[in-house]
Amino acid sequence: MTDISLFDAIHTQRAIRRFSSEPVADGLIGRMIDAAIRAPSGTNRQPWAFLVISSAALRIFSAGTPVTFSPKVFIPLTRLCRDFCGYCTFRQDPGEAGERLYMTPEEVLEVAQAGQRLGCTEALFTLGERPEARYPEAKEWLAIRG
Repeated sequence: MTDISLFDAIHTQRAIRRFSSEPVADGLIGRMIDAAIRAPSGTNRQPWAFLVISSAALRIFSAGTPVTFSPKVFIPLTRLCRDFCGYCTFRQDPGEAGERLYMTPEEVLEVAQAGQRLGCTEALFTLGERPEARYPEAKEWLAIRG
C-alpha cells in the first residue's frame, strides 16, 4: 500500500462495494482501523464498531464453533473532564452537570444491570481526564467523599 497525501485521500474517497479475495495482513488491518477511528462522522458521534474475522475464524465458525465477542457496558462515572476533545459527545462542564457531578453507586449499579440484561459481560468505567484539576467543584466533591 502506498501513502497518499491528505487532500488526495479526501478528493478520491468513495464508498466501495467491491471486495478482493486477497488476504490482508494483520498489521495493515490494525493501521486501517486506527485511521478509521480518527475520521469524522455525522454529528460527531463516532458510532463505530469493528469486527475483524479472519478466514481461519470463518472456518471455525462453519465447523460449528461460534465466533463471539464480549460486549461492554460503558459507565461514565463522571461526565466532567479537563480536556476538550473534538470527538467526545458526553463531556459536560459543572454548570451543565448541576448537582450530578458524579454518578451515585445506585446509578452505577442500574447502568451495569441494564448492560447485563442486554448481554454485556464486561464494564468499561471512565473517570474523565482528572476533572478535579480544572474544576474546583469536582475537587470539592471528591474531597468530601474521601
